[in-house]
Parts: sequence; C-alpha cells; structure tokens
Amino acid sequence: MANSKFFIIPDDLWFTVYESVKYKTEGEGNIPDKKCTIDTITSYGNAYTNVMPITHDDFYRTYNNPFRGVTNKRALRLNAAGKLYEVVSKYDIDTYFIRYVKRPKPIILEDLPDGLTINNESTSNTCELDDSLHDVILSNAVQLALQYHTLTTGKVPVPQQQTSSKKSDDNND
Repeated sequence: MANSKFFIIPDDLWFTVYESVKYKTEGEGNIPDKKCTIDTITSYGNAYTNVMPITHDDFYRTYNNPFRGVTNKRALRLNAAGKLYEVVSKYDIDTYFIRYVKRPKPIILEDLPDGLTINNESTSNTCELDDSLHDVILSNAVQLALQYHTLTTGKVPVPQQQTSSKKSDDNND
C-alpha cells in the first residue's frame, strides 16, 4: 500500500515546470515497512523521486500498473480540490518540491472605477515582465482590440496611413 500526503500549492502558480518529492529516510520516524532505506538511496543516488500528474479517472487504472504506477522512481500527483494537491508515493514523503511559472499581475494603466477589477486587482500596476516582452504584449493587445472591434461592429478597421509632421517645401520654391 502506498502513502499519500496533501500539499497546498502557491496562489501565484500559473504553469508547473517540475515536481519532485523527498522521501523520509531511516531514523526520521517512519513506519518500518514504509521507510526509504539507505539501500534505496544508494541504488537511485538520492532520496528524491519525480512526481507525475495524473487525473482521477486514470489513477486507479495506473496505480497498480508496475510500469506506470508508484515506484521507487515515480510518485503520482492528483488535484484534490482547488489549490490542494495529493501526492501518492511508495514511501513516506518528507518534502514536496515544485518549480513553476508565476502568474503575472495584470497590467492596469490607471485605477479602475466603480469596483471594477481584473483578477481581483483594481489599482494601477506596471508590467512585472521583462522589458523585452513589452512589444509582444502591445502587439497582442492591438490584435485583440482589432478582433473585438470587428466582432462588435461587423466592420474591418482600415489602417490609417502615417503622415510626416514635416511640411513639404516643394510648393514654397
């Protein structure tokens, strides 16, 4: 029978990049048949194992499969509820490690009126992302605005030609 432990993930998690767990080893209060022994650590190099995300539908089909289920080298992770993860492992779990991409705060140019919010933010925020991404963000924002305009009005906007601020001197000669 495997062990499971519940963990609460950070609020700003956007995408998970890497997950692993550290096993409890001998002498850390483990039940004798659930501990990660020194032999296990020697065989695999350390007391860490990768965590594989899995859906509840696939869990019971995968759990007892020796090629896909919990092993010395793999633990399974289920989304229990909202920000609560359950990690199922062959041994007692000490620590859960997660590397993730942080969800950036929305870019709000000025305070929003009348209780309006974007992702529960209503005050002006500058971009938290690197300056090299500003042109990409602006380009995508313009494309989304043009698509919205086309959908709501049924008219495709005609791009305006840029004019030079210099006056032509050809007529003054």
